[in-house]
Amino acid sequence: MRASLALCLGGALAALGTTAAQADRQIGVVVTGEPTLQPQLAAGLETWLRHHGFGLVPSPLPPNAINTVIDCFAIEDEGCAKAAVAQHAIASTVVYARVELTDSSATGDRTVAITAYWYEKGGRSAAEKRTCTDCTDAKLRTTADEIIGALAGVAPGSGHLAITSRPTGASVTIDGAPSGATPLEVDLPVGPHRLELATAAGMRGTRTVTVADGSQPIEIELATPMEARTSLPRAVPLGMIGVGATALLTGIVLVAVDEDAKDVPVTQRTFRNTAAFGTGLAIGGVVVGAIGAVLFVTQNRHRADASGPVASATATGAVVGWSGRF
Repeated sequence: MRASLALCLGGALAALGTTAAQADRQIGVVVTGEPTLQPQLAAGLETWLRHHGFGLVPSPLPPNAINTVIDCFAIEDEGCAKAAVAQHAIASTVVYARVELTDSSATGDRTVAITAYWYEKGGRSAAEKRTCTDCTDAKLRTTADEIIGALAGVAPGSGHLAITSRPTGASVTIDGAPSGATPLEVDLPVGPHRLELATAAGMRGTRTVTVADGSQPIEIELATPMEARTSLPRAVPLGMIGVGATALLTGIVLVAVDEDAKDVPVTQRTFRNTAAFGTGLAIGGVVVGAIGAVLFVTQNRHRADASGPVASATATGAVVGWSGRF
């Protein structure tokens, strides 16, 4: 049966949409042709559609309708195929793709030809064809992305943004326009965009991102208004650590050079009585440095580049320090 060569793709009925318009557009995907390439091409088309906010409908065409579409293209009658889709499809839009393989056994290279059609019930139709030469699996995925992007009308100068938040479920406003809730995936024009996130409990977060071609994951940690006001720049705790370390070292030096009156010759009228001041300075340095370290660790505990104290010991000595990106 020719219908057995068709792979009807689906997914979750819930749309993972970037906009309400996309979320309402339920798409079914049908792939026919070379059986060994159907699963890979189907997975590539499905992944692209899901990541770009389209809802996927399982089994958009019954087997007899798929056979009809195959017959229509066998006689090169696209109008016949479009009519079959309009009559039998349960999805508002159907993507139909045919994949053909030319394998050169002498060189081991393969050439894959993909012809894909986009049919909307009562709406537009479009067709795209791509040829993948010396076609590796990576090249086939790229070709599938190019062809479905052209059919869907996504401009090449756009980037895909995957936005998550901690905690999740925050409403997202992009450049002043409400855009959904996290986790959210959205296509945006290349360039800078301002993201504003908020929860019903009053937690908020903002980020300005520069979107480039391709996919970009963005995670934003939300804070209450009080936490946001009391949040310190990273330079503040780092400065406290530096001041504390300097004070500690200076205090140690002052204690080391201290002179007691009983140990000073009678002929020497003055002596260095620096122990008390050095001890106080060293203690103060430890306190200030410790406070700075605590602030630094607590404020950066969720950062991917968070830093922290490190220590190591060997048979001949030990090293105590701070490791991280500054």
